[in-house]
Amino acid sequence: AYGYIVKKFISEDATVYLFGIALISGIFAMIGYRRCSCDYMYTLVLFMLAGKFIWMMKGIKQFAAAALLLMAMKYITEEKKKYKYFIYLLIAYLIHPSAIIVLPAYFIVKGKPWSLKILVTILLAILSVTFVGEFTSILDFLTEDTVFESNVDLFTRDDGSNIMRFFVAAVPPILALIKHKEVESKATPMVNVMINMSVISACCYLVATFTSGILMGRVPLYFELSGFALIPWLLDNVYDEHDRKILRVLCVFFYISF
Repeated sequence: AYGYIVKKFISEDATVYLFGIALISGIFAMIGYRRCSCDYMYTLVLFMLAGKFIWMMKGIKQFAAAALLLMAMKYITEEKKKYKYFIYLLIAYLIHPSAIIVLPAYFIVKGKPWSLKILVTILLAILSVTFVGEFTSILDFLTEDTVFESNVDLFTRDDGSNIMRFFVAAVPPILALIKHKEVESKATPMVNVMINMSVISACCYLVATFTSGILMGRVPLYFELSGFALIPWLLDNVYDEHDRKILRVLCVFFYISF
């Protein structure tokens, strides 16, 4: 419908079509950050410095789906409105089928940080890395003579995501873990969700580092966007003024380097 409207009433230029999608997904992301960030401008600075804006034109459909879910994230913590999150998830799935990965994650991120569900997620990521050979062998067997066979072949030939992506993704959960007692006493349900999402993001990048950057490296996008809202909350609420100033500068410096 969007493509028809643009072509019929605006322009047949593909650049206009793509720019429109990027603009819409960018608005989704900004609304999401406005809802969940305590320091909106600093969050946008981290988002830009981390290079995530590139996804608005490269991986454009997936970013639109991820930004839509970021905008809907507040409904995860609102029991009476959780049905709205599933509606958004369905729309995101129709935009990009990979968004279905968020469905099981929904039931994981609702709990407190470092709960059993999160620890199991971390353990599964470590096991996937440790037994990656056996994992790909199972995939080969299950997808043999199917339409997914070429995808698994690509998975096994890919040299993986850059390990720096894992280290960067690990920053928000590490900052939360260092001050876990303070976080436990001050965190809102939304902050707990963002911490858990950042853990899942780091786990996905860990697996992607040792498997496929092309396939697995795309999954973390659905979880890492909230980390840019989590960082300023952690710095403002659980770190003292001296550490806060240093960490704010360091975050900007290292994201620029990244």
